[in-house]
Parts: sequence; C-alpha cells; structure tokens
Amino acid sequence: MSKLSTLALGLGLAITTAVTAIAAPFLQITVQQGAGVIQSATGTNPLVTNLTTPTFFVNVQTGIVDTAAPSIDLGSSILANGAGTLTVTLSVQGLTSLVDANKWLTQFSGNWSTPNTTVTLKTYIADNNGLVNTANNTLPGGAVLLSTLIGSATPFATLATSGTTNTTGTFSLIEVLTVTTSGAGAISLDGSITRVPEPMSIALFGAALLGMGGLARRSRKQG
Repeated sequence: MSKLSTLALGLGLAITTAVTAIAAPFLQITVQQGAGVIQSATGTNPLVTNLTTPTFFVNVQTGIVDTAAPSIDLGSSILANGAGTLTVTLSVQGLTSLVDANKWLTQFSGNWSTPNTTVTLKTYIADNNGLVNTANNTLPGGAVLLSTLIGSATPFATLATSGTTNTTGTFSLIEVLTVTTSGAGAISLDGSITRVPEPMSIALFGAALLGMGGLARRSRKQG
C-alpha cells in the first residue's frame, strides 16, 4: 500500500472515531392544533407522513441527513384553510456520542403565502434518550434547550449555535416547530440540527490534508 493510501486510510479512521455516531435511531412525529387532539407517527429513517388537524394539512418529511455527525432534518409542507396555531415535533431517539461535550448548529428557513404568519423553531437535547409525550405533547424530563429561532417575514433563513452540552450514553434530539397564522394559504418550512465538529477533528482533518498534498507532490516529482 502506498504512503498516500495509508495516510488516507488513517485519516478516515481518525475522523470516524472522533465524531458522534448513531445506534438504531427511532423517529417520532407529533402534530397538534392549539390544545386539540395530538396526531402522531413513528418509524425509522427516513420518516415521511401526512397528518391532519381541523385547520391544517401537514406533510412531514424527516430524517437523519448525516449518520456520522449526526444531522437531523424536519421538513414541513403545510396547507392552512384558516387561522390557527399548529405545533409539529420531531424526536430522534437512540443517538450516541464518542465525545461527551458537543455544540449544536440549528438552521431554520421557509416561506409562506398565509397572512400574518409567525413561525418558531426550538431545539432540545435530552440526555435520558426520551421522546416527546404523545399524550400531552410535553418534552421528556431533563430536556435542555439548544436554541430558539423565529421567522416573521417571508422568505427567511436564520441559524444559531448552542453552548456546550454534555451527554452520557444514548441521547435524543428534539425539534419543536410552532406556526401561527391568521388565514388560509401554504407554508413551507425546514429546520435542522447538526453537531458542530470539535476543534481537534477540524485540526486533524486539516493537518492530514496538508500531509496528503505533500505526499502527492513528492510522488509526482519521483515519478
């Protein structure tokens, strides 16, 4: 095996062992209008479902975008036939981390044709690996708020990075999306949570790339 191939293999192993991993993730969606009946759906990655309330039809597309980081995504296409408040939650259970201390990047974007609309995305981490309660739409005990993002003008895009969180064993990530509108129309929203790589992994990756470049240059000269 060439030096370049050996370094590339070593880089892959080093980065893989430094990042957060996923062990048999379980996904859960809940949809609730105001204080009304809660609709829910569960499944494995990806989870796509249609759920309805008296005022809203909700197509939800969720999943784990990156199984090595991890990065989870909640996409919602919503049709409103009138005024109301809608809450959509995504819980992803069964995540594990080789690094206890992590920071999380939340991104939120969307657009709508409904009047007087405000949307909010709150993201949480639960070290006890809990899910949102489908009986009353409450968070699991011990859930820690990562960020709160708000959109009040269409289109919009915003992001935030959390402070450092600590996990031990398996944990869950939760997105809580709230929509308030005064009339009918269409709403399209997307929210995601991604683990921010720790500085050590970034430095290791950069140093390895520099080393690979040097080996490649020396190989060309020798050739």
